[in-house]
Amino acid sequence: GTGDVYYFDDLSFSKATVPSEETETTVTLTPTTLAFDTASTIDFGGNTSVLVDDGSAPSDETRGNIVKVTKEASAETWAGTTITTLSEGEFISSGDTVVTLDVYAPEAGKTIRLKLEDSTNGDHFIEVDAVTTVANGWETLSFNFAAQVEAHNYDKASVFFDFGNAGTGDVYYFDDLSFSKAVTETKDAAPDNITVAATTLTFDTADTIDFGGNTSSSFGADTALFVGTVSATDPEGGVLTYSISGKDKDLFVIDGETGALSFASIEAASASGSYYVFAHATDDAGKVTTMDVNVLLNAAPSGEVKISGTAKQGEVLTADTSALVDLDEIGALSYQWQANGADIADANGKTLSLSQDQVGKKITLNVSYKDGLGKVENVSTTQLTAVENVNDNPVGDVTIVGDVKEGEILQASTEGLSDADGLGELSYQWYADGSAIEGATSSSLLLAQDAVGKIVKVVVSYTDLQGTSETVTSAETSLVANVNDPATGQVGLGVEKVDKFGEFTGVAFEGATAELISDNVAMTEDNGGSILAITKPVGAQPWAGATIKTLDAGAFISSVSKTLQLDVYAPKSGVTIRAKLEDSSDNTKYVETDVTNTVVDGWETLTFDFAQHATTPFDASYTYDKLSIFYDFLGEAAGDTVYIDNLVHFEASTEASLALSQGDVVHVDIASIDDQDGLGDITLTWYADDNVIEDATSNSYQMTQDEVGKVISVEASFTDGFGSEESILSSPTAAVINVNDDPSGSVVIDGTAALGVTLQANTTNVQDLDGLGSFSYQWYSDGNAIQDAVSATYTPSSVDLGTVITVQVSYTDQGGTSEVLVSAGTDAVRDNAPPSGTVTITGNAIVGETLSINQDLQDADGLGDLSYQWAADGTAIEGATSSTYVLTSSEVGKNITAIVSYVDGLNVEEQVVSTATDTVLSVVGATHHSFSVGNNDYVLVAQAKSYADAVSYAASFDQELATFETAGKVTGFYDAVQKVVADEGLNVPTASDGGGAKYVWLGANDIAQEGTWVWESGESLATNNPQWGSGSLGSEPDNYQNQDGLALGLENWPAGFDSGAGYGDAGSWNDVDVGNSLYFVMELPNNPVTGTVSIGGDVVEGSELTATNDLSDADG
Repeated sequence: GTGDVYYFDDLSFSKATVPSEETETTVTLTPTTLAFDTASTIDFGGNTSVLVDDGSAPSDETRGNIVKVTKEASAETWAGTTITTLSEGEFISSGDTVVTLDVYAPEAGKTIRLKLEDSTNGDHFIEVDAVTTVANGWETLSFNFAAQVEAHNYDKASVFFDFGNAGTGDVYYFDDLSFSKAVTETKDAAPDNITVAATTLTFDTADTIDFGGNTSSSFGADTALFVGTVSATDPEGGVLTYSISGKDKDLFVIDGETGALSFASIEAASASGSYYVFAHATDDAGKVTTMDVNVLLNAAPSGEVKISGTAKQGEVLTADTSALVDLDEIGALSYQWQANGADIADANGKTLSLSQDQVGKKITLNVSYKDGLGKVENVSTTQLTAVENVNDNPVGDVTIVGDVKEGEILQASTEGLSDADGLGELSYQWYADGSAIEGATSSSLLLAQDAVGKIVKVVVSYTDLQGTSETVTSAETSLVANVNDPATGQVGLGVEKVDKFGEFTGVAFEGATAELISDNVAMTEDNGGSILAITKPVGAQPWAGATIKTLDAGAFISSVSKTLQLDVYAPKSGVTIRAKLEDSSDNTKYVETDVTNTVVDGWETLTFDFAQHATTPFDASYTYDKLSIFYDFLGEAAGDTVYIDNLVHFEASTEASLALSQGDVVHVDIASIDDQDGLGDITLTWYADDNVIEDATSNSYQMTQDEVGKVISVEASFTDGFGSEESILSSPTAAVINVNDDPSGSVVIDGTAALGVTLQANTTNVQDLDGLGSFSYQWYSDGNAIQDAVSATYTPSSVDLGTVITVQVSYTDQGGTSEVLVSAGTDAVRDNAPPSGTVTITGNAIVGETLSINQDLQDADGLGDLSYQWAADGTAIEGATSSTYVLTSSEVGKNITAIVSYVDGLNVEEQVVSTATDTVLSVVGATHHSFSVGNNDYVLVAQAKSYADAVSYAASFDQELATFETAGKVTGFYDAVQKVVADEGLNVPTASDGGGAKYVWLGANDIAQEGTWVWESGESLATNNPQWGSGSLGSEPDNYQNQDGLALGLENWPAGFDSGAGYGDAGSWNDVDVGNSLYFVMELPNNPVTGTVSIGGDVVEGSELTATNDLSDADG
């Protein structure tokens, strides 16, 4: 079936009646047409049929009621409709095998099958096909059943539309089933037979049985009085007269000529029941044939069936049949509930519970029963209003699928969600901790940082197909786990710049004037240089001002610093001063801010903040390189002048191109730093060449001398909201450029400004961040340079009497800058008599020995009370302030001096220092061999040491290796050494790189600079000194194998060579490897003789003079 609908009517046939038992019977065929005005049909196989009026079919014909058949889309290929089953007789006989049916089909070429069968035995049937030739119009189809089996009783007819094809929903109509009704009559000597046949059966009492999916029903009732025609035949061809008799004859009338049998009145026809009459046919000869006629008159049901209850989902409807009346009696009731005319499956009870399936549909009820006459009656209710919906809550869950972790995608699954009212289009809203996530309205959610640590759920909403808004909320997830997000942004660096107005290239506008002037015009104190004066003359515009500076590169403000400062001198306070910054290449890009001054006729520093107080928004993408100033902005011009100086702004960079100089103040910008995990407190660490700058942790730092030559970077570090350590390092700057630092501290002259008193230039407090160089001195007397007074000390002479002495100290610092400092002047130089006499020390310089001070001091200015101070290597020995001192182990290796001081009669502090003792020894060692050459004392140390160890050993006794800065000291030295070696029987070590000869170390080397020989005293040793060895093979020093130490050869070298034949002879100097282990010679300080020699006696010829002395010598 395809759902097509067909209509049928007027089933025509020749009905055959079973004759009464007579001696002779015949079958008479009477044309008969079923018009289907009251037909009941039975559908099968998926067909649906209904009796409708002819207006339901697209036709201009007037037919009365017709049958509409729909071959539903779900119908079988064999779907059909049983039209009717005859109560007596059959559709065809041997006398007439053709049956016709009027059909209205939607298309030509449709196969229509008519099937006749025995209602008591379905195996006895015959089928004939016909094909439609008209589309959307009526035509009469003819079906010839010539192949009938006469033994079978074909009393049941069924029709199949578009037979052999599945249903498509096509609609068909049919009407007027016509056939020759076969009637069997009994014959006697009277007329041949007698029949009662209606010309048309109106189906007021017909029962139809549907099969194969068709559905048929009977509507209306024929109220005509005509019952049927009594007819007979006369073999002799005579004229017959018809009459009736019997108990019910008064209810009927018969036309004697035509045999038409009718009810006598409407009242008679309205009563139901079974009526009997005898029908008589009388021929011309008076012969009569009689037949029993039974007329069954069905009484249609009256009253109505009602439905009680509310047409609303969930309500129960009840069939009310209390008003139903049937004169033929009402049998057992059957119920069929329908929605929009279609049967509701299994809805066969007296009540109906309305479900979602009936929502929006109109409910009817068909009540059927078999009355007392065996007639099946059907009564249908009127349609109720459409069933009102009652909302059905959604069923099932919304679930969240995915990993509950930052960066993952969660998916809302609605697979298990349903709604009896019908799901509408789904909408989604995701929530975190109960708050809607903005923009999260799709079926999936990307878990962002904002969701971390929160519980997520999703609410799915929709409007169901009945118009109700529904929401379903998922179960909540666990807490969203965090995934560490790296910190973003950058650390920017900016350097503070101060611009002086040495020149002015700007321009005034709107009536203002601007010029550079000397700053002392406006300032109470001359600050030097020039300043900018901006005047707003009477008549100038309220917004008159001046563009004061345009940068060649860079910008006045940036993300690092959005402020700038100006020093302003204004004639009155409370005046609005506006600063405007703009892009010199695009004046639509600008930012402005106002400041009100507070000082009258005085300088003040005004700060213009373009971030917090801007009248227009700051945009970091603009290059604000042009600055304009508006004095008394929008105020009336009154001729006032405002003065401007010291423009302070910042040059910023996030690249390594930021140029820095010593003294620059660098600021840090961390505004762009962010972390999705949450920012903690940011700590700043400053670096110079990757080394931490101690205590530099603020957002600004001034470059010092320590940072000169180094690149600067800043690290911003913090702990994010989830405990991860984060840091961002700025790009390094260019290396910090040095700026000269003036020296600090002062040069002080120590000592009394008196004749003969030595003055000392004290530079202890002098410092220079660039590094001190070697000091040079120049002493001045009343501002005039004193010739040759260029050492650290100066003793005034008589030419300085009454003058003020100063000293100038100069040096070149480590940055290459020449620096000069001048001391304060002394008092005027007085004529001071220096002390005379000496201070000497007696006693042995050995631990445990007592040293005593002897002095014969005198002072023409008066000798004051004497004070004593013993010193070791020039350092005062604590508590040693008496005239004697016992040596301790602390003084071993040091030289002892005694200082005697007093204040003379001129109040001049005087002091006399003794000559130092020999180096204090713990004991005299067996390896120490003393000897003297002239006034010089030496010790030959018979211990084999490297050059460095020999120097250190001598220093431990506050002595040096022997030096020979003057030629005179050399005379006799070699011979004295050889004598000690011979006397003591010493086995002197040799130096293999010195030709295998014997050597002892002397105190000179060229370790610091090859070829530059220096005595341990610091004075130079010339390489052409005649003491260097020379011979036929070459001369010394030759730096053979990188030889850097000075040694005295005690034999010719190479060893065994004759004099002059090698490189040097015994007694000459050679350079040997400082790693050699040799004996060495220490030089003891020479203490001068103290005391005087006096001559006594008269200086007269013949007199005897006597020499007396108080001489002493610490050396013995």
